[in-house]
Order: sequence, then structure tokens, then C-alpha cells
Amino acid sequence: MLILLLAFAGTITSCKPKRADSDNLMDNLEYKKTSPEWIEGANIYKVNIGQYTPEGTFKTLQQQLPHIKEMGIEILWLSDIYSSKDYTKTNPAFGTETDFSNMVTEAHKLGMHVIINWVANKTSCENIWVKSHPDWYKKDSSENAINSTKADCKDTANLNYENPQLRRAMINSMAYWVKSADIDGFHCYESGSVPQSFWIHTRKAIDKIKPDCFFIAGDDQPQAQKAFDATFDGSLKDIMTDIVNRKKNTTDLIKHLEHEAKICKTGNIRLLFTDNSYNKSENEQIEVTPIEAFTVFTYTIPGIPLTYSVKGEVITKLNQLKRGNTTLWSNTYNASFMGLRNTCPNSVLSYIRFHKKTQVFCLFNFSDKEQTFKIADEIKGEFVTYMGETVPAKQNEEMKLKPWSYSVQVAKQ
Repeated sequence: MLILLLAFAGTITSCKPKRADSDNLMDNLEYKKTSPEWIEGANIYKVNIGQYTPEGTFKTLQQQLPHIKEMGIEILWLSDIYSSKDYTKTNPAFGTETDFSNMVTEAHKLGMHVIINWVANKTSCENIWVKSHPDWYKKDSSENAINSTKADCKDTANLNYENPQLRRAMINSMAYWVKSADIDGFHCYESGSVPQSFWIHTRKAIDKIKPDCFFIAGDDQPQAQKAFDATFDGSLKDIMTDIVNRKKNTTDLIKHLEHEAKICKTGNIRLLFTDNSYNKSENEQIEVTPIEAFTVFTYTIPGIPLTYSVKGEVITKLNQLKRGNTTLWSNTYNASFMGLRNTCPNSVLSYIRFHKKTQVFCLFNFSDKEQTFKIADEIKGEFVTYMGETVPAKQNEEMKLKPWSYSVQVAKQ
């Protein structure tokens, strides 16, 4: 009888429904992400709310949305919108939750998407969790919260992702803004310092609320693509900075693009951005600044361009170029990018983006001196200058580009 009872008990146990995989937030899950369709061919514009308008509020930013839309902006990335004390409260200096929600609604009406910055690895020492849930923080041997080691973040405390309750609270906080304000995604600051298993659980949880949210990893590691839609190409920004400072040249840029072609396959999207510090040059006679040339460059290679602040008319024209030419939508090199050899490879970068019958021909002089050169490879088709210098898009014909100048030409249809 005892054997029968034990067997019966075992049957009951085995028939208990298994917990959904999202119940145990410490598990490593398999996750097949589906990136939102609306990021295809898109651009991102980062806005620091406190600095974008004199008042620095959600309401005054909302008033600027029509102008931002006229620039062709499609995704607004907002700086930290929540309070330093509570992830689920807006920063009172920017306005109320209603103000924020109204601003997001207006952006949606204008056809734009809104993502917010999210810091998940640490909180301010003023955060309510510090007192209410001290066990959610990493501690030293004296049971004191461990502050960030970065010099500019000494007023923060690092969160402990070995605690499942902390994971649940963080997911709920992120979900709150999707539910309450209908935001469209997150840039996750220093995402690599938080376990990847957490991000996968977060994606699965947010998918149940809004399945087409966009997640950007705050680092440049390709493995982050398992949980995120896009990663930063920080190395590209560093190379561009070194070129401006004469530490590297265009050949280093070519090597980087070749490396990216190997690691950025389908579904691996790079965010491309420049450094606003190289807005000037020793040569005061130049007609194009390095930042303008590099911004145009980021719009014409595979990936999603991210801009902070640059000439409005340049950004508007680039957004029109990208949206109107599907050849620039592809995020992989092998399917849409063809480098062209030229006789001045240390300074000049030349390539063609292609898709079916459409082509965009691109030339850049990434130096502070005028360059005279020829394209060594065959160029098929006829091209019309869209922006920048007008040069002949022909093989073995002499071309000239002024310092930090460029030429973007679109094939005739």
C-alpha cells in the first residue's frame, strides 16, 4: 500500500503544471527576438530634455516636435526622464507624468517613435530602494552599498542582480512606462554590466505588453545582439576621432568596415554616431567640417545613424536621402555595400551602396588637404549629385575633393 501511495504521490507531482519560463528570473532562456519593422531605414535623434529648450520641460519639447518632424526625424531618444528617487516617477524638473505621456502621444501623432534612456545597473543613492530594499544592492564586507568605481558616478550604488526580487522590480519599472506612456523602447545604459539573462527576461515581459519595442544595448559587444536589436559601433567613432587628430587615416577606416562586414550579419544592427568634439579644424578655409563629413558617412553605410546636434539642413537632407533610397536601408555589408579602390586610399574612401536597380555612389576626403585621385574599379550607370561636391562618377577619370569634403550621388532611374 505504501508503495502504491508513493507512486500515486509521484504521479500527482509529475502532473503539476511547470512554471512558465519567465517565472524564474534567474534562468538562462532561449529567446528568438523579432526586431520591429519600423526601425528599417530609420534614423535616431537624441534629445537632452533639460537642454533642448530654455525651459527644459516635456511641454516645451512637445512644442518643438513639429520642427523635429520637419527634419525627417523618425525615432526620438530621450535622456533620463525619470526621477533619481523613483524609476516610476518623472523628473519633476521636466514636468509631470501626464506632461510626458502627452508629449509621447503627440510624437506618435506626427509619425515618430519615442525611446527612453534606462540605467539598470545602478541607482542614485537617493533612490527609495536604498532604504526600502537594501538587499537589492551589492554590499562590501561591512554591509555598505558598493558605489560605482567611475569617478563621475560616486553618488550611485550598484544593484545586485543575484536577487530575483530586484530583477522583478526592475522589469516592472520598465514595463510601467510602456503601459502608462506607450513608449516604443529603451536604450539600456551599460547593459553589459547586467546579466544577459535579465535582458532576455525583460524582452519577453515587454513583448507581452508591446511586441514591437526597440531595444538598444549600451555597449558594442556583438553577443548583446541575443537580447538587443542594436549595438553601438564605438570603435568607428574612435577611429574617426583619431583621423581628425591625425593618429589614423582612411585605411584604418577601411579595415574596420571589413571587420564589421564579417560580424554584422542579418539581425545584427549597428548604431552609428560621431563625436561632436571634432567640429573644428586647423584649416579655417574649409567649406565642410569633419563632423559634417562623418555624419554624412554614417548615413550611407549599413546601420542606423544616430545624431545629437549638427546643421539642421544637413540632417534634413540626409533623412530624405535615407528614407527615399531603399539601398541605404540594409544593415548588412555583403548584401548592399561594394568598396571601390582609388589611387589615394590613405585619405579618400569610395564605395557604392546598391539594391536591385538603385545605387548610391559615395566619396569622402577624410583629410585636411585637397585630394586628387582616380577610381580604379568600374562604375556602372549614370549618377546625379544629391549633396556635396560634383565629381565624375567614372572609372579612371581624375577627381578632386576639397578638405573634409564629400560627394553623394544617386543613380539615374
